[in-house]
Amino acid sequence: MIGDRSVMKIRELLSRIEYEVVQGTDETEITGLSRDNRLASPGDLFICTEGARFDTHDPAVVNALAAAGVRAFLVEKDVAVEDPGVTVLRVEETRTAGAYAYAAWYGYPAEKLTMIGITGSKGKTTTAHMLRDVLLAAGRTPGLIGTNGAEFPGTEKELANTTPDYDELQKYLKEMVDAGCDSCVLEVSSQAVLKKRVEGITFDYGVWMNLQEGDHVGPNEHPDFYDYMQCKAKLLKESRVPVMNGDDPFTHITAFKVRKAAEHREPPQEKIVYFGLRDFENYFATGVTPVFDEKTKLPGTAFTLHSERLNGEVYINFPGDFHVYNALAAIAVADHMGISLEDIRKGLSDVHIRGREELVYRGAFTVCVDFAHNGASAFAHLSAVRAYRP
Repeated sequence: MIGDRSVMKIRELLSRIEYEVVQGTDETEITGLSRDNRLASPGDLFICTEGARFDTHDPAVVNALAAAGVRAFLVEKDVAVEDPGVTVLRVEETRTAGAYAYAAWYGYPAEKLTMIGITGSKGKTTTAHMLRDVLLAAGRTPGLIGTNGAEFPGTEKELANTTPDYDELQKYLKEMVDAGCDSCVLEVSSQAVLKKRVEGITFDYGVWMNLQEGDHVGPNEHPDFYDYMQCKAKLLKESRVPVMNGDDPFTHITAFKVRKAAEHREPPQEKIVYFGLRDFENYFATGVTPVFDEKTKLPGTAFTLHSERLNGEVYINFPGDFHVYNALAAIAVADHMGISLEDIRKGLSDVHIRGREELVYRGAFTVCVDFAHNGASAFAHLSAVRAYRP
């Protein structure tokens, strides 16, 4: 058994997707879900998936699971199950169907939370933590899922992926609801979209930070840059309020795709919200200034915020102009959620993220750890800190 349900009929589990009953009946009752043949239990609905190295549609795998008590299979290929008492259902794509099935099993937890998805080549983790801290400062109870793990009241857990697979993701969303969370800030990687990990989740806010050529294109990732961009854009298309970095060179291409998709979207999508350093954007910053706090010996950045509702001075305890973009993205979402400038300032002034501009030693010299995983990130990080103490 998983979650707090002990039994569910297959037709209830798959009520939001199309399927064909190949064998048996969709009135079959199951007592759990599984997608890893090593972890399947008697009474389960097993979701067959073709992976890079292993395909669980294999007849030997399927029939061994049926003999062990698995009651039903969700498949996207022809599968011969020897036991006539076992139900087989075929769908167009099991990754998508599996995401919907797990969401149903856990009671569609994303629909009980304000869902905020953040995507981009750079800045996802910092923006997610900034927004989480702003929500906390405003008295909200957010959960956070991303590169640094899953964090919500009572839980701090390391994750294998920036965005967990749909079974794990839906489990954490359910636990967030049970823990009293009112929102979830989720880092959405391009791989998460490609692998259908966030399928079936409608985001209240979708945030586009930037796009960098050369990232995540290869044999085991995206076949080309266009596919990478398409996966990033999908989050915005499925968001109630799209929030985009107006200064990113790929934004205008993505924004066009988002607007076209919005023409046929129900319920209607709100207009794209832009942030950046130019005065025609919805949220923009001027007077960006490096600030070194002599008392704490910590670098930070000050800027003047301009927007329709919020205007004033803001300080973030991170060095570098690129962090201003992260802060502006968090501010744009927070403002739409009704959070005051006072709480926004409070949340942004004291953000601490493991592995992001993290000071681990201060003495005769200072050691700072940053997860700068490629040349562009390392250049930006070193340029930022050198502006304070060359």
